[in-house]
Amino acid sequence: MTTKNLSIIVIIALVIQFSSCKKQEDEAGLYVSKNKIEFDYDENSAKVYISNIGSGEFSWNVSSIDDYIYFSKNSGTCSKNTPDKFDINIQRNKINEDSISTSVTVTTNTGESQVISLFILSFPEKKIRINYNVTDAEYDYINDRLVLLSDSYSFFVEIYDLNENKFHRIDLGQYVTSLSVSPDGNYAIAGVGSSNEYISYINLADLKLNGEFGISGDVNDIVAVPGIMSYIFPRYSYNEIGQLNLTNGNYSIYQFDQIGDDLIAKLHSSGLYIYAAGEYSKLIKFDISSTVPQMVYNTSSYDMDNKLWLSKDGTKIFTKNKEILHINPALPGEDVTDVSDLTFTDDYLYFIEQSSLLDEYYLITTDNYYSYHSSESDKILIYNNNFTHINTINLEKFYYIKQGQNVYSQDEASAAYVFSSSDGSKIIIISMSDYNYYDNWGIEIIEK
Repeated sequence: MTTKNLSIIVIIALVIQFSSCKKQEDEAGLYVSKNKIEFDYDENSAKVYISNIGSGEFSWNVSSIDDYIYFSKNSGTCSKNTPDKFDINIQRNKINEDSISTSVTVTTNTGESQVISLFILSFPEKKIRINYNVTDAEYDYINDRLVLLSDSYSFFVEIYDLNENKFHRIDLGQYVTSLSVSPDGNYAIAGVGSSNEYISYINLADLKLNGEFGISGDVNDIVAVPGIMSYIFPRYSYNEIGQLNLTNGNYSIYQFDQIGDDLIAKLHSSGLYIYAAGEYSKLIKFDISSTVPQMVYNTSSYDMDNKLWLSKDGTKIFTKNKEILHINPALPGEDVTDVSDLTFTDDYLYFIEQSSLLDEYYLITTDNYYSYHSSESDKILIYNNNFTHINTINLEKFYYIKQGQNVYSQDEASAAYVFSSSDGSKIIIISMSDYNYYDNWGIEIIEK
């Protein structure tokens, strides 16, 4: 072999070796930060990082066969020195059994894959757990959304969309205690009964805080009505109510003789009237059909006890002391046409909801006159349209791992609110645990 031929062979070999090295350098390599994740009882999310240990680029996707697992994003792209990440989220209301093992898989377009093993510590309960205090709750019947107000560590409104099975949180800048949702589902207002005198205006369509308006006087109750006006019922401000223009924040005060203070108020289904219960068992009706509200009547003839609820058909007022006031709002002046009684064992009515489509009523009752956070009752009573008791829902207990224990314990649930979905197919119950109640609440959804 000549020297020339030998040189050619060496050059070819070097080219092949260089090409091989270049190919290896360009190849992508999948690296996943975790191959095993354990979710504790109160953990619902874990972050996973994806890196490329080669110098090429790959696209990736992550998948699971379980409907209770979802990801912050399902796919992405990863090249050298540019790692990517995603969150594995657990939807606990879809897990109704003890602790389980499962997995998710990350795959790339280069043919690589890695399995991440998951172990989820779980309680055998169906409710959606809430790890914050609920200070007030309302229901948006137009969009089937539960609206919750909280003062736990920060101040926020959380909206649970039953159609999306998803939560949306709106942070509030100020402390608030009272909530009202407009019947058209467009907005909510929240106010506070303390030295901070203002109203938070929440846009439910865009899921954002539209603004905060200063008012005069502490808030005892608030009423959101369709349009741009809302009504404020002050605390410690005798014989007056406020009207807030949500477009410009203008606040007007109207005086009415002998209505007292600390009124609890509800909007009539027609949108034309507000009924309020006040001190000394007063029942007060306001006409809000014009720009300036008018008082229709003020009577102490009924056992109101500073609390009331209205039926969705607008024909009944329910009182804390188990009375049903049958009304005809079209009548001039006082419009109570008859009085009947609710019959149940407990001493007081704590909350009542009507499913107008099914013509049923859902009652929370209590023996505690001063019940504040919850009724201390672990059941919902179902009545038909003749107010005959036809069924009882026993609330699901709360599950915990208590300090020093290796197995879970159960504690009683206390009902706080009950709502019916717009089509009557679901009963939505908000309950509180008797154990460490402040940050242990739940949403229990009963399918009809």
